[in-house]
Amino acid sequence: MRDILRSCFHKLKGDYSQYKEEKTIENLHRGFYLKDKFLLDEQDSPLISDEEFRHIKETWPCFRFFGQDDLTWFRIYKREFGFSPYFVDALHIKYIVEKFNPFHQVISLENKAMGDIYFPEIPFPEVYVRALNGLFYDSQMNILSLNEAIRLLSSKRTFIIKPSIDSLCGAGVEKVVVEELEQQEKALCDIILRGGENFIAQECLTQEPVISSLNPTSINCCRITSIYMNGKFGYSSILKVGKLGSHVDNWHSSYFIGMANDGTVLPHGFDKKCYRVAKTDSGIKFGGMKVPCFDKMVALVEKCHKYYFANCGVIGWDIMVDSQNNPRVLEMNISRPGVVGEQLASGTFFADFRNEICNTLLKK
Repeated sequence: MRDILRSCFHKLKGDYSQYKEEKTIENLHRGFYLKDKFLLDEQDSPLISDEEFRHIKETWPCFRFFGQDDLTWFRIYKREFGFSPYFVDALHIKYIVEKFNPFHQVISLENKAMGDIYFPEIPFPEVYVRALNGLFYDSQMNILSLNEAIRLLSSKRTFIIKPSIDSLCGAGVEKVVVEELEQQEKALCDIILRGGENFIAQECLTQEPVISSLNPTSINCCRITSIYMNGKFGYSSILKVGKLGSHVDNWHSSYFIGMANDGTVLPHGFDKKCYRVAKTDSGIKFGGMKVPCFDKMVALVEKCHKYYFANCGVIGWDIMVDSQNNPRVLEMNISRPGVVGEQLASGTFFADFRNEICNTLLKK
């Protein structure tokens, strides 16, 4: 019995420690980005002065601080918007998330295969097949055999299949056009088995024409980062536009374009190396356009954050508008809401919540 309890304790400890590990895109501040020259040469960005560094520390006494050599993100932000002490660095967002999005409360909520079951009022894509711990289910949670899952998917024209847990940066996302498959039954079997023990196969959405034209092969969704602390709500947003031929819109495969809070797209955004981009790969300029039905998306995010996730301080919503002008939620990012790329594109959005964050983090 003691060995069993010890094993359970180590598993729980390991799960909770995910907030502290250095394997996520947000937390790979020094090792990955700088070692592999993932960002621009630091010479392209202005230095942070000693006075500015003191200002940052005075603004955020609740954070543990690093040295002058670790201010790369602050320097890039200063280059784009001018200095702001309210920028929240990749190493600091984890302190906010650890406190405001308690891991033991939120981790199960991120299972993409269960979102439509847990949150029936959130307009997710329709589920065709889901896998939970190696068992297959349909949209109504009826158990399917492998052959039944294959037959169900073979009746669809297209679908998206992706991991439902432990996914990051679009890894494992695959768009399947059923009629293009050779030896269809075998190909679908391979696709399902390749999905592993936990995946979701779901509707391939058709998006609003204006946004679709930016890159027709990907869903060019908005990332709306919502903050809900002490009864106060706020948000920031970016537009994620896939690169030519890409089927996904994560930062590795797309451009992060800044947005104003009314849905107006800013004149430029960034690629994965933080180089500025002002137009799509097909030559469409970003500046001046407005995301259709943006107010509907914001209203949906606010309603759902307050209703379903009052125990979460920060959530990253991947949300788009379909061809019927209805907002559709692709997924929520709760345990790892990205904020660095969002701030670099649209500006920092933590100033209004500085007191809530510091007061909570400084509590003994």
